[in-house]
Amino acid sequence: MLSVSYAGLYPVLDASVFYGGRSSTYDISMYYGLMEETVSYRWRELRPSLGITLPFNLTRSRFDTKISVGVRGSYIRVTGMNFPARYYTPERNHNGGFIPLTYYASFYNGYRWFADINPVWGQSVDIAYRHTPFRGNTDGALFSISGTLWFPGILRHHSLFFQGGFERQYPHDYRFPARMRFARGYTYEFSETTWKACANYLFPLFNPDWNLVHVIHFKRFYANLFGDYAMREKAYYRSAGLELYSELRLFTIETPLILGVRGYYRFDRHHEYRHPYGFDFIFGFGSISAGSFQAQQYL
Repeated sequence: MLSVSYAGLYPVLDASVFYGGRSSTYDISMYYGLMEETVSYRWRELRPSLGITLPFNLTRSRFDTKISVGVRGSYIRVTGMNFPARYYTPERNHNGGFIPLTYYASFYNGYRWFADINPVWGQSVDIAYRHTPFRGNTDGALFSISGTLWFPGILRHHSLFFQGGFERQYPHDYRFPARMRFARGYTYEFSETTWKACANYLFPLFNPDWNLVHVIHFKRFYANLFGDYAMREKAYYRSAGLELYSELRLFTIETPLILGVRGYYRFDRHHEYRHPYGFDFIFGFGSISAGSFQAQQYL
């Protein structure tokens, strides 16, 4: 995905384009409901988008207080859909183009010192609603709300933070990308209703400030203990583990590059995996607080 924003005027304008493969799942019932099987299907998607954001800075003290509201329009072109035609639309294979709209709002209040990874104290809320308002052959909607609470840890620069969220999909012919990341350690499974909560304890390991010929700057290394709890349609997904991170900066780019590894243990769904434990590699940009919970921005 490529994206660009222009904040030289008010409001903030941004544009992005995505092209790639997507997948989802659906459950089928067998033997009069005695057995269920989760089946996956895939497609390719082209998604150019344009958005307008109105940011408001309400800071009056050491707490940084911000509110943003915005709207984004996209054109989505679906190809290669291998989802079988439904009994009430036997002539369609669910490929084609349509125009969804996204409305979003966010609130943040918190403060941090220079050496802090996360806010010492803070709160944030994100709300988004996506739908297909124009008449056509494709219909779908998504509502998502999530929030984070930050607290001081036991020692300086440690961070205890809790996150929670709710997501509701209204699928008909199209399923929007989930806004929330699935419980860590589990493969994503689509659900019309998903609840998730997680607890994290983040702490620094050491701050080397290594500078490699003014190209790569190794700023710090830190770790995160986590526990995830997610629920979808009476199924539970619980996990716990440890994440190790390194924060890098390339050249003079301010946004940090995050590299790391995650080890986890799954408490549920053991019959679906070879082992109850596992490891993942982590790659991303920006903050660990948002990246551990949110899967997509308002694309």
